[in-house]
Amino acid sequence: GSTTGGILVRRSLALPTARWAFEPWIGARTFGLQFREPMATSMSNNPGGRLPEDGALDRLVARLESVGRAVGVIRLVERWAEVRPPTRPALIAESRAFIDLRLMDRAWVRLRELSEAEPTDHEVQALIAEMFIARGWPARAARLVDKLQSLGVEPERLLRIEAGVAAAPVRP
Repeated sequence: GSTTGGILVRRSLALPTARWAFEPWIGARTFGLQFREPMATSMSNNPGGRLPEDGALDRLVARLESVGRAVGVIRLVERWAEVRPPTRPALIAESRAFIDLRLMDRAWVRLRELSEAEPTDHEVQALIAEMFIARGWPARAARLVDKLQSLGVEPERLLRIEAGVAAAPVRP
């Protein structure tokens, strides 16, 4: 990062720009994915541009998420969405990345879409509750606790959510 007026600026947290649009794809070779054509053409702006199979993209998203590359996850999923609809696991990972980066409005939009499509997905419902808590809205998260119990959310995660609900509201 660089320092601007005493504030540390982390370039790695910048949102996608044209210059870095291919960053996740270039890193894909590091994670063992093979492409059928050169990197520059595999991600053309052409809607019919060829991408690796969804399974390979899901593995790349999971790998980026596991090494803490939230911006890479978002870039990859957004670029994927330009060519074809991303898988549900990729969209959930993107939601977690938005929450990690405190982009709560974007997280909420994505989580609401996922919840409307599959209202009984316990991962999505738990993420919504966690996002409400992180956003400083524990009362809204409290309304989800019973639903989370009935959906079978892991006990440790449910306890963390209940603790967040009981805590005083915090600013995002």
